[in-house]
Amino acid sequence: MSYVLNNFSHLLTEDERAGVECVTFGIGGSKTSTYAVMRGGGEAPAHVLALLVNGQQALRFACADKLLGLHKALIFANACPSCGKLLRTPRARQCLKCGHSWHQSPAA
Repeated sequence: MSYVLNNFSHLLTEDERAGVECVTFGIGGSKTSTYAVMRGGGEAPAHVLALLVNGQQALRFACADKLLGLHKALIFANACPSCGKLLRTPRARQCLKCGHSWHQSPAA
């Protein structure tokens, strides 16, 4: 989920992106009262808070599912050719798990 949201969030709507990226926390320890702060600062508008009604984690899962459903052809996973682990970004050319590097290889 994080890989999809971190690398392909440009395919989301502006409100969905704001909801995924904002910082949320309960007011006074309450799970029903949510306060959200936008990435650049300031409280999130009501239409973004409406997306967060089931919590930010639920929104993140919903957005990732939406991206995988609507934009399956555009979303690809970049795996290390040596160990097969998922790389940090779709354009990465060095594995942080095993250290394998293919910077000098021609672009695929």
